[in-house]
Amino acid sequence: MDLNEMDDMDRMIEEALRSEPMRNVPQGFHLRMSNRLHVAALVQSERQGFRFRMMATAAVFAILGAAIVGVPALAFYQGWGVQAVPGAMGYFDYLVVFAFQYWGEIVIALSATALLAGLATATGWALVRLRQPQKQS
Repeated sequence: MDLNEMDDMDRMIEEALRSEPMRNVPQGFHLRMSNRLHVAALVQSERQGFRFRMMATAAVFAILGAAIVGVPALAFYQGWGVQAVPGAMGYFDYLVVFAFQYWGEIVIALSATALLAGLATATGWALVRLRQPQKQS
């Protein structure tokens, strides 16, 4: 249907409805319409949140997969890595000795990091829950 046909149809509808009296809006129309728009907004918000969570999950799994494949490949491959970076194996030996000497501090640092990450996650979830609209009873 082209634009001229649409204009003609609009004109015909206007002429047909011109003789009809204007009726009042039914009781509760505004409330029902507001509720429907609110539900539609919640659905749209949930869709966006779902897409974000799926993309974030895919990114985490991609990074995890790269780490699972890349770290062993770099750690156990003795070919070009040792020749390309002079002193790499000596630095690796230094890191191993450091880890064995200071394993207690390393565990404390990793535990503190995990604790802070957990607190940040809990705070984020609490803020998300506060931001969500309350259910009407």
